[in-house]
Amino acid sequence: MPPKLKFQEGEKVLCYHGLLIYEAKCMKTQSAKDKDKGPKFFIHYNGWNKNWDEWVPEERVLKFSEVNLQKQKELIQQHRKEVKEKKGKRKLEGGVGRGSKRGTVQIFYVNYRVCVELAVLCKDVLSVCLSVCLFFPCPEEAELLVLS
Repeated sequence: MPPKLKFQEGEKVLCYHGLLIYEAKCMKTQSAKDKDKGPKFFIHYNGWNKNWDEWVPEERVLKFSEVNLQKQKELIQQHRKEVKEKKGKRKLEGGVGRGSKRGTVQIFYVNYRVCVELAVLCKDVLSVCLSVCLFFPCPEEAELLVLS
């Protein structure tokens, strides 16, 4: 008689995918074939395309309970905090990338050249970047343009 598995087919579970925990359903079970490896569970993540369904070891699957739902919420909050800190750090470093604010203006000095880059977002879908480079015979003239 095969050993009793911790999760049954059709059971609502929580499952780790990367650093976060997601609601899922145990679709199939597989007993341990080797003594070293434990049982595996074929998981479907709720709301996800079936292409994401996968066999996972028992360590990644959790019972669907209030305690584990609280753990899921804590991990989401921690992840959001880390993402927010990374975005703040990127802004401090002067990086402009996806999601930059409307009307962002950056000024670069390259020898006696002033480059002005305007990043304009239209309707949050279309991104347009305009670059204007002006050449000056001496750095003082370039400074005057930027100051005015």
